[in-house]
Amino acid sequence: MINAIFGHDYDHDEHADTARCPECGGEGVSMGFLGRLQWFRCRACGWDFPVDTRQAAPSPIPES
Repeated sequence: MINAIFGHDYDHDEHADTARCPECGGEGVSMGFLGRLQWFRCRACGWDFPVDTRQAAPSPIPES
């Protein structure tokens, strides 16, 4: 699952068409990508919010 900047998750898999709005909980519709962020606009409140599309970084391998 991909984590968002504001701590919410996608409702679907990577590069989803919708995401849950962190402000009101409404449906966010994808507006496109800017760098590693996918931007959404909430249909209920009109707020624009980004979702970070990077996978969680793997844990570093400890040196022996």
